Amino acid sequence: MAPERSTLVDVGAGLGRVVLHAARRPYRQIVGIEISPALVAVAKDNRAAYRGELACRDIRLVRADASTFTFPRGDLVVYLYNPFGEEVFAPMLEQLCADRRRDVALVYHTPVARAAVDACPAFELISDLGFGLVYLARRELHAPRRILGRA
Repeated sequence: MAPERSTLVDVGAGLGRVVLHAARRPYRQIVGIEISPALVAVAKDNRAAYRGELACRDIRLVRADASTFTFPRGDLVVYLYNPFGEEVFAPMLEQLCADRRRDVALVYHTPVARAAVDACPAFELISDLGFGLVYLARRELHAPRRILGRA
């Protein structure tokens, strides 16, 4: 997927390192979500102090629960560094699998809850990096389209 047409979402963004590293690529938008208010504050401070080149200017760091987070519209690259257990992971995956009007790449570092992704028929394993896995859920060609505000 072309970064220019994709939003990268770092789930469990912590201090914001992955967000800042990803911002050197021309993503349409980058969103870091983190449930800890203290870590969100540190990530925002790190973003403000960052002096490197940024190819993406639309960077958001938000406090959110991944199990109920509403992902941005459009194609997504979702990055996870094994941030939580299956009780949070399963509802998040369900939401990502439900909207088949977009492509979703899932980059899963240290995939402890891999079985949850493997059980989701929308995701196809496309690469095993040794330290992590990359899955892709492609949009359905005949997915319902919104017409004048209706599904």
